[in-house]
Amino acid sequence: MVWRRVQVASTMTLCEFHGVLQVAMGWEGIHLYQFTIHTTRYGSWETGARAPENE
Repeated sequence: MVWRRVQVASTMTLCEFHGVLQVAMGWEGIHLYQFTIHTTRYGSWETGARAPENE
């Protein structure tokens, strides 16, 4: 398992954060992902989480 930590501005939108994740992880928009903020899960629809572009 690989772990990465990035710091982002609290004013960043989920769409902008998605872009940061793509760069930080070296992804090209084809990987599944999921993360949790408080009790809300976000990520690829295949993981059962809500996608950032729908926020």
